[in-house]
Amino acid sequence: MISEWWRPLLEISFFSILFYYSFLFLKGTRAYQVLKGMVILLLTYLIAKSMDLTVITFVLGKFF
Repeated sequence: MISEWWRPLLEISFFSILFYYSFLFLKGTRAYQVLKGMVILLLTYLIAKSMDLTVITFVLGKFF
C-alpha cells in the first residue's frame, strides 16, 4: 500500500492541470461568466445545507 502513494498524487495533478487549462481557455468568454455564477450558486447551496437553511436549500436544490 505504501508504494501506491503516487497514484492519488498523479490523479490530483492531472485533474488540477485539466481544470486550470479549461478555465484558462474559457477566461474572457460568456461561458466563463456562466461557470463562475454556477460555482457561486453551488457554494451558496452547500453553505445553506450545512447551516440547515431549508428554504434556500429547497430553492437551490430545485434550480440544480
